[in-house]
Amino acid sequence: MDQAKNDARIEITRQIKVRIQSEMVDIQKHTQIGEQETYRNEITNRTEMLVDETVAGMQVVETAEAKGVFYALACLDRRRFAAGLEQEIEDGVLAVTEGMADADRMAREGRIAPALANLTQAYAHSGETLSRRVLMHAISSTPPMVEGLVSPAKVLSNMREILTHLRLEKVSGDGQIAAPQAPLPEPLVARLVIVHPDEETTPVEGIPVRFESAKGKKIQEVLTDQNGLATTDAMASGDQEVGRIIAHPALSGIPPEVSRDLPITEAVFYYAVEREGYPVQVGLAMEDGASAPKVETSLTKMLNKLGYVVDAQSPILLKGTVIPGETKEVEGLGGTRILAKAELDLSVTDLESGTVLESLTFSGKGMDKSGKLALRKAVKQIKIKKEALAPALRNAKHVFSVIRDREAKANFEEGQKMFQAGQYQNALVKLSKVPGGTPRFFQARELIRTIQRKMPIVPKESIDPK
Repeated sequence: MDQAKNDARIEITRQIKVRIQSEMVDIQKHTQIGEQETYRNEITNRTEMLVDETVAGMQVVETAEAKGVFYALACLDRRRFAAGLEQEIEDGVLAVTEGMADADRMAREGRIAPALANLTQAYAHSGETLSRRVLMHAISSTPPMVEGLVSPAKVLSNMREILTHLRLEKVSGDGQIAAPQAPLPEPLVARLVIVHPDEETTPVEGIPVRFESAKGKKIQEVLTDQNGLATTDAMASGDQEVGRIIAHPALSGIPPEVSRDLPITEAVFYYAVEREGYPVQVGLAMEDGASAPKVETSLTKMLNKLGYVVDAQSPILLKGTVIPGETKEVEGLGGTRILAKAELDLSVTDLESGTVLESLTFSGKGMDKSGKLALRKAVKQIKIKKEALAPALRNAKHVFSVIRDREAKANFEEGQKMFQAGQYQNALVKLSKVPGGTPRFFQARELIRTIQRKMPIVPKESIDPK
């Protein structure tokens, strides 16, 4: 008998679900192109869950048995059930309407977080209400008219409208200079606002803003304050000359139907990495003018270790001469041998003025059977001492910086004039010569981006058929 009762309930469920499928055609009137299938499936699933919940508690009004076969009759009071649904639909319509009105008011006030929370609830209510409306049409022969029914698509459209007008702006912290792996001197500050139709803006409070590196690694997530500001401290990376830190609103709980189509609002902070080292020229030779490749290689390795690079265009020259020193005979177990000494006289020179900024001496010793072999070993054994070279180069850095900044300024000003004259290609060449770490670097980068937006697309040459 229990199986018969269950079968009776299943049959009613089947009949209602068949009618639901025919009613779902009307759902397309409440959806937008491209979203019809999504909402159709969602509303169908919700409606069928309501049917299952309703039928599970349905009473069996009559049972019988004949020749060992059990029969059961289950009945649904459609009028009473429809009346209950009608009240639930009215309550749902009211909840959605009030939720959307509150969300609109909150958005105008800049209270985006509660506005989105209201719309998220309204979205859930609208789906449930529409499901009940479909179910009522499936069980009632004369379903009442429903006034003010709001579709899920309309709720999502309002949510999308709010999110589209969010804008994250840079306030301060852009264009800083820091050493590798060192903290940026100033915090990064971004402001989140909502832009109104009249272009006026209202700060947005209580929205998390995520700051991350250019590689996507999270730095910090900060809630905006009453002024819409989000502030964080950050560190410079050590693997690039110019670094980026990207900030964007970290909105959660947004339906994918909305988030996948949203334009991304973000603020990009640039910074320059200033290394202790700077480019230098190297020029070494033996006293007789011959090359000194072993010593030059040793010096270059030490420069690289200290963070300097060898560049033939640098205004700072490390000029050195390898000078043979005294030799003397030394008695040992193997007999008489020659001990030789060699010195590297090294100067740090400002090529522009010819001024010698620093002078250094490094030495090496070698022993062999002949003076020539001993001297060769002495040259090879010249030790470039870090503790002497590093401060000498550091002391000369201010001269390099002055020259570099002056050249950067000249290149920027020339590029700016070329830009104003419409000579975009020549301007790009000049502006690209402004190096990172100089005061005009970020201005040059901004002007380069402006030129790239203005440069016309050159059409391909066509061949005259004549």
